[in-house]
Amino acid sequence: VMITAYDVASYPTKYRLLDHADFESTAEEFRRFAFNLACEIPNGTFIISNWEAKNDVVLQTEDGWRLYKEYLQARLDGTVAGRKEAEIEGCSGKVLTTYEFIDLKALGGYWDQSMGGFSDITLASQLRGLDYLSYSSWNSIGYGHGSPWIKLSFQEAIRNIRKFARENSLPDELIIGEFGELWNISPEPDGSRLKTIVDTALEEGVEYLFNWVAYDQPGSGVTVGGKWYDQSHFGKFYQNGELTPQGDFFKDLLAK
Repeated sequence: VMITAYDVASYPTKYRLLDHADFESTAEEFRRFAFNLACEIPNGTFIISNWEAKNDVVLQTEDGWRLYKEYLQARLDGTVAGRKEAEIEGCSGKVLTTYEFIDLKALGGYWDQSMGGFSDITLASQLRGLDYLSYSSWNSIGYGHGSPWIKLSFQEAIRNIRKFARENSLPDELIIGEFGELWNISPEPDGSRLKTIVDTALEEGVEYLFNWVAYDQPGSGVTVGGKWYDQSHFGKFYQNGELTPQGDFFKDLLAK
């Protein structure tokens, strides 16, 4: 189970206006969380993650990123401490850590579509206690492109991330933290693009992939440049529990 976790200690400011004492509270909360996961759910495996770093930071400034790094490190320190205590107690659950990012522009990729600003993968090199790296892969998908483009884009992204990991003494175990597409406007409505993402990630040795999202979200959307874009149809299920066309595709894919 991968858990995108926040904490009561920093809510609702979410690390933006905190001091060191608050980060200590965050670390303590994650220590307890990791310990209880490992000890209360026997033989479970849990990966604790942040949400997409670049989207999670409201203050896109040097000071904002410094605070965010301190916040993430407090989470990691607490998680590592909690799982060590659980191991000493003989608990059978396994708790692991990851850092999720969305922007690979600093790695110099040809296919990457990120729009500039801080390249949040670089923050990983300043963090201690990571077991995985997690790439939320929207910048590698390219909504107007077909499967051949998708394959090249994901190959490049995965290989560049692994190269960065090796150069910075980071784990090269990789998670695709998010991938998906709107089933109602896909350029390949037969699911070929999604299958290409899955196949390419597995061929490149990715450990886990997480698809966005289980249920359609009626009314969900985003405004870009003053224009509203419908984001309702990423789901595998309609709200009534019946399979969407994308759900039917995944049902067939997973049965093979």
